[in-house]
Amino acid sequence: MFGKFLLRIALAAVPFAVAVSCDGSGNEPVVNPEITISGNGTLEVSSQGETVTLDFSVDNPVEGGTVDCKTGAEWIRCVSIDPNAGETVIKIDENMYDTERRADVVLSYLYDNAGNSGAVADTVSVLQRGVEVPYDRIFEATYFSGEYFGDMYGNDGETNYAIIFSDAPGSGQNLSAGGTYYQLDIFSSEPSDLGNILLPEGEYRLGPAGETEEMTFTSDYSYWFKVNGDGSGYEIPYRYFTEGVLKVSYEDGTAVYNAELVDDAGERHKLMYSGEGLISNGLIESSLEGDVDVDCSEMGVSAIYYGDFYFTNTSDWFIIMASPSGEVLQLDICTSPSNTFEDGLPAGRFVASSEEYAGYEGEFVRGYIEGMYSASWYYNEDQAGNIIGPLAPLRTGEIIISINSDGSYTINVACGDDDTPANMITAEWTGFPEFIDESFMYGSGMRNTSRR
Repeated sequence: MFGKFLLRIALAAVPFAVAVSCDGSGNEPVVNPEITISGNGTLEVSSQGETVTLDFSVDNPVEGGTVDCKTGAEWIRCVSIDPNAGETVIKIDENMYDTERRADVVLSYLYDNAGNSGAVADTVSVLQRGVEVPYDRIFEATYFSGEYFGDMYGNDGETNYAIIFSDAPGSGQNLSAGGTYYQLDIFSSEPSDLGNILLPEGEYRLGPAGETEEMTFTSDYSYWFKVNGDGSGYEIPYRYFTEGVLKVSYEDGTAVYNAELVDDAGERHKLMYSGEGLISNGLIESSLEGDVDVDCSEMGVSAIYYGDFYFTNTSDWFIIMASPSGEVLQLDICTSPSNTFEDGLPAGRFVASSEEYAGYEGEFVRGYIEGMYSASWYYNEDQAGNIIGPLAPLRTGEIIISINSDGSYTINVACGDDDTPANMITAEWTGFPEFIDESFMYGSGMRNTSRR
């Protein structure tokens, strides 16, 4: 390594080190600058890569002179130069192969000395050792996708990030033929910005099965595989990781992931990714990309009475508003416990429920997924009655039901989804709903879900 040292100023004590020239006018000789890098001319570094400060000195500096740094390989980068301190910082990337490599770093001093322009340089040779245990697979991902799931999977409040690295697009069942995919199931702290989710930087290690400690990724759902050439199956089926460490950092706005992994077949992997690194919010179920004003023309409406379905001392009405175009609003409102089927759907204002998965009087139950699209939702249906997007749970806002003088109903919906900021779903319908009594089913906790 190169130690720190003071800039050399003892030119008079070492006259043999001074380069001179004449300016051609008979005046005293012009003393030209020199630049010297401290050390013995060779810098040895480990295979892991390093950031190194090179000390240098400039003798006979000239006003306006500048120092320049160039490297002879892409794996060495000049990061900064401080002429006043006599320091330049270089960064050497990791060597992932078992052979050593060598390249030069050249520091030049450019000057104009009394009309005598020129440049002087000094060189240091960087020798980097090869990795002691070579990797079986070196994979640089070109595609990155991830979802943030909050603390729903953490044993003790840890937050979960599922990230996929690949060389082809796709995830889940939508994979590319010939693609290689790595998934890491990571537990960490909450993101600093839910509107711009990034995995917190640091070092993560493979944890035991079933454990979700912060700064770990779980062996239960961390694996890699390769799809075969025609996309009909796996060329290499799932191989779960048995050892591993992941390092995450951010450099000038770029996410840098580096992982060393061992799979259950004993193969060693080097996984790398550099890019945007943004992670989607998996807590958001909405697929809306803007506000929606529901087409209520020719809409059919059914109001289904379930009694005290949620056991919250309320009377629950489940309202299905379906348009021939395929748009559907599904509303789940809780009314007074004295309200019966014979009384009919009551008028009132209903706001988003204060609790998940249940509602109290004067509330609509916020939409959620529990094997089906439950409670209050906006979605679309295809001709076969399958639910398709765009869709969104109703999570905020209000539903107002009015009874008109002719006995018809007007239902106004002004609700937001679970995105940030929320997309608004609005609707206004007037007509005569169909009333259905299914309160006899409430004791079993079952509902007619044929439209969900």
